[in-house]
Amino acid sequence: MKERPHSTFAHHRLIHVSDLNGDERRWFATAIAGAIVSDATISPGQLSWIKNSLYFLSKKERLIYLKHIKSKSVPPLNPLPNIDRDKAAKIFLDLVLVMMENFEIDTRETNFLVNAGKTLGIKEKRCMDVIHWGSALLDLFHEKERFVERIIRDEPSY
Repeated sequence: MKERPHSTFAHHRLIHVSDLNGDERRWFATAIAGAIVSDATISPGQLSWIKNSLYFLSKKERLIYLKHIKSKSVPPLNPLPNIDRDKAAKIFLDLVLVMMENFEIDTRETNFLVNAGKTLGIKEKRCMDVIHWGSALLDLFHEKERFVERIIRDEPSY
């Protein structure tokens, strides 16, 4: 599978940062950092998520954020008990999109997502449902790429 130089899923983003208050923005940026480094690799597609996260943080917060990214250490996530349920759902879905950028969701990423979901007040079963949807979508992407590769190799048949 060839590496993608840009984000594949960022344009599907559900939450608009302008809809988040300061605490929610900081939490979301921290969760994006954790989502990106939870598997100890940073894919090219995840770079756009990092770049976009920097825009809504203060200079001090950016330094902390980048320290986690550079050291590939998963930052702690504190619960957001008063977050609107619609925002919580959209943020969680966006975190799954961040994970999908490297075209697999491994056990470490799954554990991170379930923990992040819990801090948003989302039940583990609901988290796992979304993670399975993301994995199924990735399977479809892999199949699409294999299909294209087979067609390229085949002789035309008219």
